Amino acid sequence: MKQRMMMSFKARRVAAIGAAIAGIGSVSLASSAVAHAQPPRISPAGEFTCPDGAGLQYVQDPDDSQAYYVCADGKEQDHQKCRPGAFLDLTATPPECLTPDQEDYPK
Repeated sequence: MKQRMMMSFKARRVAAIGAAIAGIGSVSLASSAVAHAQPPRISPAGEFTCPDGAGLQYVQDPDDSQAYYVCADGKEQDHQKCRPGAFLDLTATPPECLTPDQEDYPK
């Protein structure tokens, strides 16, 4: 009888450990799936790639001198374009679209 009780205890203990491990495994799988749920942002043309690097970066659009990309930690976050007649000043942080009536507008 004592041996039977001991085997029953061991079986329950193994089952409990197995359930705990299975639970941990499912959490890991769920976490992994959640981490990859968001697709990377791609520019409208699909050709621009933000430079690697930490922090916020402003990069001129190689196809449009009046536009720039906002990159954060190497990933594209936004694309901004100045309206016609404005001048893109990339020396400002963040970049500015200057209009002819502004003092800093290039002459």
